[in-house]
Amino acid sequence: MSNLSVFQPVNTWPDELRPRERLLRDGPGALSDAELLAVLLRTGTHRRTVLDVARDAIMRAGGLRQLAQWHPQEWTRAPGIGMTKAATVMAALEFGRRTWTQRAKSTALASPADVYDYIAPRFLGETRETLWIVGFDAKNVPVVEAIVGQGTADRAPAHAREVFAPLLRAGALKGVLCHNHPSGDPEPSPQDIQLTRKLKEAGRALDLPIVDHLVIGDGRYVSLHERGLL
Repeated sequence: MSNLSVFQPVNTWPDELRPRERLLRDGPGALSDAELLAVLLRTGTHRRTVLDVARDAIMRAGGLRQLAQWHPQEWTRAPGIGMTKAATVMAALEFGRRTWTQRAKSTALASPADVYDYIAPRFLGETRETLWIVGFDAKNVPVVEAIVGQGTADRAPAHAREVFAPLLRAGALKGVLCHNHPSGDPEPSPQDIQLTRKLKEAGRALDLPIVDHLVIGDGRYVSLHERGLL
């Protein structure tokens, strides 16, 4: 809607073309990624519309998933986005993550796929390997989830005391380990398998079994239980 010869701010566009008005009329699903980001950013610059700024940010990041991994400094280096706008977008991303995970808190998780759907949003934007433990009651309802190890892009250190402490405090009866591979490939490494078996032995001694370990990649996962590696 804007070009080099005629600059038209979004507030001069017809209502049917403005991202905010389209969202309110048609719902958020009708908007493109750039339009959704433009709604959060609200304003553009002196010579660029907010939609131009949003498209530029997504292009610079390499896509929406990569954009969600940006740190505050990366947001503020993007033309037309300062600290206030960066804070707004980062808060919206975190709000979405929390909404997704909290909606399943009273629901039994009956399969590795259910656990993946429950925990995967926790890893959005995470560039380091991060290990979570999810604890369950007798009906497979989650009673606790906690980060128990964080490391580098290819390794997340973990100790048995950090893994089992949240389960014991919450009165969980079993646990599932979950960690991400920032590379996007969820294939478990020999170190992943070794760590899982070590923690399974520790759980047996505490009468608090580790029943699975999910390795999470880019939109997919591997269950060590389903693979027969636990």
